[in-house]
Amino acid sequence: MKESVFEDIIAKYPEVIEDALKLLGRQVNVEGKRIDLLLEDKHGQKLIIELKAGTIVRKDIAQIMDYEGYFVSRYDPTVRVMLVGYRVPRNLQRVFDHHGIEWKEIPPRRLESFLNEKGDKDLLRFVSEEVAENDTAEYGSEKEGTASPKSGSTKTRTTAQSAKDTRQRRVDFSRKEGKIVQTAYLMRSGYDAAQIAAKLNIPLNKIKLYVGFLKNNRHPSVVEFFRGSADSGR
Repeated sequence: MKESVFEDIIAKYPEVIEDALKLLGRQVNVEGKRIDLLLEDKHGQKLIIELKAGTIVRKDIAQIMDYEGYFVSRYDPTVRVMLVGYRVPRNLQRVFDHHGIEWKEIPPRRLESFLNEKGDKDLLRFVSEEVAENDTAEYGSEKEGTASPKSGSTKTRTTAQSAKDTRQRRVDFSRKEGKIVQTAYLMRSGYDAAQIAAKLNIPLNKIKLYVGFLKNNRHPSVVEFFRGSADSGR
């Protein structure tokens, strides 16, 4: 999903970030630099948001602090700054909390659920594509016996946290596996993408990605798994 689409979603539905926010501007030009989103909260404070369609990294801290400097003054020290991305690493979460920098994680799956509730099909299709691509990529890597790069543990995490993350990955994987395996069975039974989408109550664009993933045979071990599953189900 492009960052511009992420921005479109937040601009249209700022309540994803916080209740009662008012959009003041997008791509606001300040001293030759562009701020993704400028909003105002219910207390009248300005809120600068820097969006990242991915994981927040260290350089993003310097970027948003730079933006803050153009708005803060001794006469108006109330401006807020916030980094928003799909994922915020735990070490950066601690840094942000320590220095009073606001942050928010909004993974694609949460956006998909939100837009589905809103009935916004135009924006939903972009997010669903992102979720489906992540599903197929993670499914393939799990079957290859490797951890997904997006959800793998880091050296800085404790053993307990790593175990918790592993359990959560298994739960997420089981859910994705169920959807993809169901798609595989229905494909072998002669269903087309539209019929599968209707039967499983899953957006058509997501089913098309699943079908493409299965047809492309990008992971030999996945192909063998489907063949074995199909044979045992006869």
